[in-house]
Amino acid sequence: MGSLCCTDKEVQRSPTELSEKISEKNEDSSDWAPPEYECEDLYSEFSGSEYEDSDFGGIETKPSFARKGYVKDLFKPEVYDWAIENLKSQKVLNKLDKVGPFKVKTQDKGAKKTAIGYKVVKDDTYFGQAQGEIRCGRGVYIEDGKNLYEGFLLNNKPHGKGRLIFKNGDMYQGDFENGIYSGYGKLVTKAYFRQGYFEEGKMNGQGFEVYKTDPKDRYFGQWLNDKKHGIGELQFENGDCYNGSFKNNTFNGDGTMKFANGDVYTGHYKDGKMHGRGRYDFKSGKLYAGYFEDNMFEGEGTLSLEKGETYEGRFHKGKKHGKGYLIDRQGRRIKVKFENGKQL
Repeated sequence: MGSLCCTDKEVQRSPTELSEKISEKNEDSSDWAPPEYECEDLYSEFSGSEYEDSDFGGIETKPSFARKGYVKDLFKPEVYDWAIENLKSQKVLNKLDKVGPFKVKTQDKGAKKTAIGYKVVKDDTYFGQAQGEIRCGRGVYIEDGKNLYEGFLLNNKPHGKGRLIFKNGDMYQGDFENGIYSGYGKLVTKAYFRQGYFEEGKMNGQGFEVYKTDPKDRYFGQWLNDKKHGIGELQFENGDCYNGSFKNNTFNGDGTMKFANGDVYTGHYKDGKMHGRGRYDFKSGKLYAGYFEDNMFEGEGTLSLEKGETYEGRFHKGKKHGKGYLIDRQGRRIKVKFENGKQL
């Protein structure tokens, strides 16, 4: 993300004074103030032991049900010997070798309940507990010789805690419901790592995401059907940080962008761009308060100038354009007219 560009010289007037001028000039905006969001530590909810996939950018995250002191191996070595013998995907075998035995909470009462009254069956696709012909309880299931599921089953479907390794090496570990991952879990693919809440196989609710190609690009916030949607925080590798409203994976609504160069924008976004009312604070002390369109000053606004002067008037494509006023330190107002940033 880059900062917004403006060529006017530095400012002496305070942000509070300029915001008051916008309110005075626009009666309908007198009760409006852009919300301010703070960029915070994305790991506060996911602190704990290291995430076991060490080649994934050194991310220190792991679901709470798999933290140190709360885990145990779910299956005996002979079950994994059987899985290795029947698997046809080298990528799954490599992943299984890397992540090791599947683990669950020691307090998980389901592990004890499913051990009672169930027989153990084994064929070329399933090794685990069953009731008659129905797979129920703890088991390991191989689908099409490639996808590997380990965990709890109900009525022949993954249900409860489990881990699914896909034939391409991707992996989900967490809660399942009727064969689909739903609940709390983590999803590791070649492109990204996600941890949070899922519904019907898609991330919904609070969740965390980081990309493998850019491990410093990371998001924590609300999701809807696998898309960033709601309030969230997105940190960029270059040091920029956005905190605010998202819609369909883009900035939409009110938010705050803190740029790595020290500039700060607080206001409205549309389709990922500054659009609508907002204010832009430059690191130098300069400030613009007014309207934006496509990341540029557009329409009515107030911009601080050199020597404590202020311009109040029209802007177009980031430049002073049209009629306005120059206001000096004593508050005297002089009518002016600009065209493409040049005073006429």
